[in-house]
Amino acid sequence: MFLSGCRTGYSWEPSTSSMAETSIPSIAENLVKKGFKAVLGWGDRVLDTSPIATAKILYQNLSSGNRVTEALAKTYRELIQTDPKGWHLLRLYVQGNLPGALVTTLGKPGRKPPRYEITTPPVKNCYPQLKKCIQTLKKGSKKGVLILG
Repeated sequence: MFLSGCRTGYSWEPSTSSMAETSIPSIAENLVKKGFKAVLGWGDRVLDTSPIATAKILYQNLSSGNRVTEALAKTYRELIQTDPKGWHLLRLYVQGNLPGALVTTLGKPGRKPPRYEITTPPVKNCYPQLKKCIQTLKKGSKKGVLILG
């Protein structure tokens, strides 16, 4: 999962004088704790152009059949060239082993034709729809959700 919002990968440690200091995990860390395999978020505020460029590069590499680690490395490399102010704020949180390639590229055995089920919920139903998306992702590894906006 890629969270394009600012500070979605930022953990906050409150400054208190008590010995029981605890950190507040980021949204990305919480999603990993809830069972997501890998979540990509931002460690601080970024310009709107950074997540847009990141998504374009990352998804292009993933859809080309690159493993998650390869796609992320190529994303970092290109962002260093095109977005030198924000690339280092991109944070990957992982639970267990990362999956290999997320897609089977053209011409490879085992490739199945894509099935498109696109629905566009009204904006006023944003929270219930987000909850439904998360439940869908938890149910099966063969499904995906694209959230824009």
